[in-house]
Amino acid sequence: MDPLDDARRRRIGGQKARFDRDGFLVGPDAVPPDILARVVAAADRLSAEGIAREGLSERHHWQRRNCLPDDPAFLDLIALPEILPLVTAILAWD
Repeated sequence: MDPLDDARRRRIGGQKARFDRDGFLVGPDAVPPDILARVVAAADRLSAEGIAREGLSERHHWQRRNCLPDDPAFLDLIALPEILPLVTAILAWD
């Protein structure tokens, strides 16, 4: 990957600050449609399997932490050149 230029570093810094403040980011068109379709299909499958196996919580929701090993689509998502530097900035060294 090419080194990040100053403008991209500033943009990533602003995105990280919004993530730190809000707990999420919105990135319209950040994910190509083919990858997005695979991620949505994998998430739907994991959700259906998890709910069938574990049911819903008292608050009527189901969650899965660390879904990366469950389907390669999630790894494709975080390895995108526009997303990986941001993931690295958010996770930091610790």
